[in-house]
Formats: sequence, C-alpha cells, structure tokens
Amino acid sequence: MLHTPILAQDLRALLDAHETLHERVRLLLRNADYELVRDADTATAVHALRYRAYHEAGAAHWREDGKLSDDHDHDTHAETIALRFKGVLCASIRLHVVTEPWHTSPALDAFPDELNPLVGGGRWLVDANCFCVDPALSGRVPELAYAMLRLPFITADLRPGSRITATVTARHRPFYLRTLRCDEITPPRPYPGRAKPLGLTVCDVARERANIVARNPSFEPLPGEAARIGLDRIGLPGDGGRTVAA
Repeated sequence: MLHTPILAQDLRALLDAHETLHERVRLLLRNADYELVRDADTATAVHALRYRAYHEAGAAHWREDGKLSDDHDHDTHAETIALRFKGVLCASIRLHVVTEPWHTSPALDAFPDELNPLVGGGRWLVDANCFCVDPALSGRVPELAYAMLRLPFITADLRPGSRITATVTARHRPFYLRTLRCDEITPPRPYPGRAKPLGLTVCDVARERANIVARNPSFEPLPGEAARIGLDRIGLPGDGGRTVAA
C-alpha cells in the first residue's frame, strides 16, 4: 500500500494536467472509487481516519485507541461512504437521511430547537457529518473535499424538498457557505464529543441547486452514479446488504 505522501504526489501528477477545479474533480472521480462502509475492517479504518483528521485539526480530544466513532454509526437510516484512490482510503463522510420524526442524527441531537420544526413540518434532512480527509492529503489535494461534499448534495437532490445540514467549525464555515450555498442558522457553540465549537448550517437544495451546480459543475451526478454508490437507498427499510459497522 502506498504511503499518503507518495499518494499525494501521484494525485497531483494526475490532476494537474487539468486547469479548472471542475475538470480536476471529474478526473479524480474517474480514477477513485466510492464505497459504502459495510464491513468491520473498513469501518475500523474509517474510524481511525476520522480520529487522525479531527485530532490533528484540534477538533477531537486525544483517545488512546486512536479511533473516533459513536452510536450514530449504527443508525439504520445512515450510511458511511469511503473514497479510495489506488486502493488507499483517502476520505470519508457519513450521511443520515432523516425522514421520520423519531429519526436521530448528530445535527438533530445538537440543534433540536432549530431542526425539529423542519422534520415535524414534513421536511427531509440529509445530515452530512463525520466528514474527513486524510490530513496528509487534505492540504495538497483539495479536490478530495469537493469529491466528498457532492455526496450529500446528490443524496438530497434525489429527495425533493430535502435540506442538507452540516455542523461546522468557524474555520470551515466559509467553505460550506460558498460551496453548498448554506445559510448559517446557529454560530459555533460547544458540541458533544468535539474539542471545538460547531455551528449549524443548512442548505435549501431546491432553492440553491442551480447556483451550486453553476459554481461546481462536478456536483452534477453522473448517469446511474447514485444507484451505483447506494445513495438512493439510504434510509430505506429492508436494505438487506447493510450490516452494522464495528
């Protein structure tokens, strides 16, 4: 397996052949693989990646086991998606599709006053959480962040009227406001399980779809992509292929 500094060199050598961010993200997508995290070994690797990314950014407290997971990894209306390049785990994100009043998610737990009225009013939420990129790659390959953030957009776009929720640090807030055209609902405040305050941002996908795709054309899903990844099945009952991640 390649070490991530070498992987960063390989990625830059591949992507720098193109001038625009859109072209580079599309090229990355043609050479990388998304996968639903369905087995214990991959789940363990993802939890270790989460911890490394969050801890190095000062957003997670030190843990002896070097892993970051929580009870929401077992929610049946959620999936964790990993991205690999040359077989190496590079990034991950967890998506909760909240369609019922009894569903939970990290954003709903932390911001119930702001989000329960939306769910109670019939809105569906796609809660994008546990988003991480290998810290050895994130600074050198920013295209990875765009490749992952398009996943909640595609997932919400499949479900008309959905909102995307993201809980973010003050440092990352501009990226979400710019890329997903999110509205800031609540400024950062103490957040369970994190060492830095997080604020709530929400994207109205129906309102902002044209603006998001105009700025980032690579967010437009490829033909059949959502079904290939499994984004269309998140939250559906009876998804027989799902196992609880370790």
